[in-house]
Amino acid sequence: MSTRVAIEIGKQYLKIVIAAHQGLQTKLLDCIVEPITALSDDQIALRIQEIFRREKLKTKFVVVCLSRDSVTIRSLHLPSKDNQEINQIIDLHIARVVPYKKDEIVYTYQSLGQDEMGYSRVMLAIAHIDIVRRQDKILEKAGLFVDRINLSSYGIWQWALKNCGSEINNTELYVLLDFDSTFTDLIIFSKQNLFLTRGVNIGIKSIDEAKEAALTKLLGEVKQSLIIFYKEEMNRKVVKAFISGASIPDSYYKIIEADFGVPVRPVPQTAFQKLLNAKKALLPRDVSLSGISELILEENKQVISFILPEIQIRKSIREKIKDLMILGSLIVYIFTAVCAFFLLGIYNQQAYLRKLNLRFSQINKETADLVIHSRKIDFAKNYLSERKIPLIIIYQLQRILPNEIAISFLSVDDKNSITLRGQATELSDVFKFINGIEKSKYFNNVETKYTRKKKLKEKEITDFEVIFNLAS
Repeated sequence: MSTRVAIEIGKQYLKIVIAAHQGLQTKLLDCIVEPITALSDDQIALRIQEIFRREKLKTKFVVVCLSRDSVTIRSLHLPSKDNQEINQIIDLHIARVVPYKKDEIVYTYQSLGQDEMGYSRVMLAIAHIDIVRRQDKILEKAGLFVDRINLSSYGIWQWALKNCGSEINNTELYVLLDFDSTFTDLIIFSKQNLFLTRGVNIGIKSIDEAKEAALTKLLGEVKQSLIIFYKEEMNRKVVKAFISGASIPDSYYKIIEADFGVPVRPVPQTAFQKLLNAKKALLPRDVSLSGISELILEENKQVISFILPEIQIRKSIREKIKDLMILGSLIVYIFTAVCAFFLLGIYNQQAYLRKLNLRFSQINKETADLVIHSRKIDFAKNYLSERKIPLIIIYQLQRILPNEIAISFLSVDDKNSITLRGQATELSDVFKFINGIEKSKYFNNVETKYTRKKKLKEKEITDFEVIFNLAS
């Protein structure tokens, strides 16, 4: 289960909201509110560490919620429709909007479409860089990394849309008052856009102390903002008011309704009450969790986000490290798979060889006598074959031997070389016999050693000697 955490470090309270993905939705798991008025930044970091340890939170990435009283908002109407040109205009004139140097602030903007004159309506959000860096350093000391920094007003607006969507249509304007301990966030919105957000320095503590006087002063500030807004939106006025955040007495709803002249509806806070009831804990009545909760539940593109260069660099490095870890894991996995494949092949070959050796041993035992008999038979066959050679020679010579020739000597050596001596009455008979030997397919390399004549009992005979080989 993927856990997400949002943190708001305010002037009075530390707010932490925990959520997690459950199926296709993100649901709230817990909300923690602790007073930090008397704590230093180091003590706040230690408190956050203790909370993460106590709640056993493993995530290191958090969403920082900037409260409305720490950000300056300006509504601008710029004579351009090109986003690049709008960026250049804002970059050139940002120093005129606030009394700070350009390198002392961090800013962003949200496009709100076009006004009746065709100008681009832009909401510009500016925060002093020390405010943003302070929260980043606190979280860094707590061992956490900032994933993104969002303005709480957009979370409050989205919370109202989610919980009171049936009472909001696409064409009307609405006013929303979100009460916190030290200030009230005034928001004018439609279903598609947040047009105005203003932090009024009158919160629940002031209202609890001064009662209706503080509420009347707050409503006066609200009406003044509405008058200024109506000058820009000539044809549209708010039709309903919503109250969210810290709880106020029911009697105040009637005062606000009478002052505004429009119906007033509370934005339900049942999600927080269920969590706190489950923990048997109480939420301080002067605390608003609307903005921080919705920012952690939804990732809406219509949210103003502040980007510090160092945070962006760290985030890029983390993403590169993550990509390298994924790549390294993939390489290790592939290498392991290849090694396993080859090792499995070697193992299979070894196993097959063992089976063959075992089978060979079994067959060798079963056929030991057969092998001995086979060797004896081969020996006998070779012996008989050797004994058979002279008979073959005599038989083949008998077939080609003429009657006029008498053989007196025949020998065969171990190389199958045959020496033959004999006598004939005529020399022609000798040549005829030698010619017959050469033509025989059983003999080759025929060589006549000698032929000589001699007289025997008044007859002339011819002695001869021939050497030849038995063909293979």
